[in-house]
Amino acid sequence: MVHEQRSAALRQEALDLITGSGMAALLERQFRRPMIVGSVALDLMTWRDIDIYVPLDRGERDRFVAVLPPIVAALGRTGYMPYRITYNDEWFRSRGDYGQGFYFGFRVVAPGGAEWKIDLWAWDPPVYEQKLSDFAALDERLRNADRALILRLKSEAQGLPGFRDRITSHDVYQFVLDEAGTTLGELEDYCAKRRRHGK
Repeated sequence: MVHEQRSAALRQEALDLITGSGMAALLERQFRRPMIVGSVALDLMTWRDIDIYVPLDRGERDRFVAVLPPIVAALGRTGYMPYRITYNDEWFRSRGDYGQGFYFGFRVVAPGGAEWKIDLWAWDPPVYEQKLSDFAALDERLRNADRALILRLKSEAQGLPGFRDRITSHDVYQFVLDEAGTTLGELEDYCAKRRRHGK
């Protein structure tokens, strides 16, 4: 119950940040179809992480870059301090199999001192549609999963060295969906085996 309560509290914090800062309205005006995905949308939060997708053609990079100053200003006006911002052009130099698009990664300190990670991805429209479809399918599958187990394992995995390199949230979801076990040790073994087999 503790993990479920924390997840609900974190989700409310996330929604307050996105809407209260005006970031949601900015993205709506600039890109028309921003979608909150990840643990916020799944209601499976264990840390302060927000993922947002928008559709954008490759030739519209300037429109993506132009949204940065208004976002920073909006966050600042409501007491959120962005202290680090990362930009990637996944068209020019891909870091993996994410897909074609542009990326801003924000590290933000909230008024009370809590730190947030916000990932804003502008995907090529076909990639955007496919990612939303994949996310909707995951959401549907997780509706009948052991959500308490997912939250516990995600919370425990966060304490491991190299978390998010060795074990990701998606690894936890798949582990629980596969009914592969209930302990952190079993999760680690599961992820190691998947890495060996290139999954």
